[in-house]
Amino acid sequence: PDYRLAPEHPFPAATDDTVAAVRWAADHITEFGGDPERIAVAGESAGANLAAVVALRLRDEGGPQLRAQVLITPPVDFLADTESRRQFAHGPIISMELAMRMASLYLGDPANAVSPHASPARAEDLSGLPPALVVTMEIDPTRDEAENYAQALATAGVPTVCRRIDRLCHTAFELSGAIPRAAEIHTAIAEFLTPLLSAQRAATEPALG
Repeated sequence: PDYRLAPEHPFPAATDDTVAAVRWAADHITEFGGDPERIAVAGESAGANLAAVVALRLRDEGGPQLRAQVLITPPVDFLADTESRRQFAHGPIISMELAMRMASLYLGDPANAVSPHASPARAEDLSGLPPALVVTMEIDPTRDEAENYAQALATAGVPTVCRRIDRLCHTAFELSGAIPRAAEIHTAIAEFLTPLLSAQRAATEPALG
C-alpha cells in the first residue's frame, strides 16, 4: 500500500493512511492465508515514525491489536535536542538541515510537532503498546532520540529490545544490497519477530499488546 505524501498532503494524512492500511490487512488477511492475531508493523526512518504512530493509534482507537513493532532508525520527536543531532548535524546521508526541511513539509503547521501522532515520544502514556524492537545506527542524528524512546517504552512496561549497530549510518537497512553488515539488522529483526509471530504462540497465548 501507498500513502499520501507531503507537501500536497501534510500531517496527518500519512498516518491516517497507514492506520487504514493496517486495518484493511487485518480485515482481509485470512483471504491470503494469514492470521489476524499475528500482525506486526515495521518501518525505517520516516516509515519507522509511521509504524510507531500506528501502534499508538491502534491502541487508542479500537485496534486491531498488534503482535510487535519494529522501528529502524525512527525519528520520534521533531523537537528533540540530543547529542547525536549535534554530532551528526552534517550527516553522512542525512543532515539536520535536510531533516528539518522535510519535517516542515510533513508537518504543515509547526504546532503539529508536539502531537504524539507526529512525535510519538511525546505521548503521555506508552503503556499497553506491542513489544518493540528499536534499531539504531551509531552514525545517525536520530540515534539518541530513538534510544531514549526505547528506554521510555521499557519504563512503561513494554517489552523492548534496543540494538545499536556500530559504524553504520542512517538508511543502512535501505541500502542492504550494498552494505554487507546490514545483515545484522535482518538478523536482529528475525530473532525478535520469530517467537512473537510463531504459530504455536498464537495458538496458546492471547495476542500481546
